[in-house]
Amino acid sequence: MNIFVTGCGKIGAALADKLSAEGHDVVVIDSDENRFENLSDSFSGLTFEGISIDSDTLIKAGIRDCDALCAASNDDNTNLMVAQLAKTVFGVEKVIVRVSDSEKEALFSSFGFTTLCPTNLTVDSFISAFGEFSEESRFSMKNHAVRTFSVPVPDDVIGSRALDITLEDNEILLSVINAQGEARLVNNYNFVLNEGDTLVFAKLVD
Repeated sequence: MNIFVTGCGKIGAALADKLSAEGHDVVVIDSDENRFENLSDSFSGLTFEGISIDSDTLIKAGIRDCDALCAASNDDNTNLMVAQLAKTVFGVEKVIVRVSDSEKEALFSSFGFTTLCPTNLTVDSFISAFGEFSEESRFSMKNHAVRTFSVPVPDDVIGSRALDITLEDNEILLSVINAQGEARLVNNYNFVLNEGDTLVFAKLVD
């Protein structure tokens, strides 16, 4: 694939290095040529100095042949603008946007972008490191947000089968965590729910 990465800070450079190592054709754009020093010596792609939210810059860098764009700078507004240009003006099919402000992630997802929020990912990683399950989290899937959330097993379904649980539209029972903290993915709803279980659901959010 021909992939553009805008922003060559630590994250953008690491991403570009990884994509290049996997055999993709990578173009990295940054307004500060000194940031290209963040790239490893093994990076085999191209670097282009310029302002990523400028259409002429994107055209000169070859965006018309771009298959995917990763807006990876540390400025959310810049990432949103370059993502909108890529998708609406140049018709880039796959656009992935870094969002540092967790409160903006749902907004960015509503524009149809795949979003990644380092803040939320880091918090979730800390919670996992403590051995606890985050009660609610979100991630994007195409133009939808996917919300995962957990609830204690209701008293009225203890002893019942998982398939007896009433689900809302676009909702699935994803996992069950027992009282000992052991989790299992649900691939068969024909099992009995016990006292102390925690139910983990996933739901598409418009």
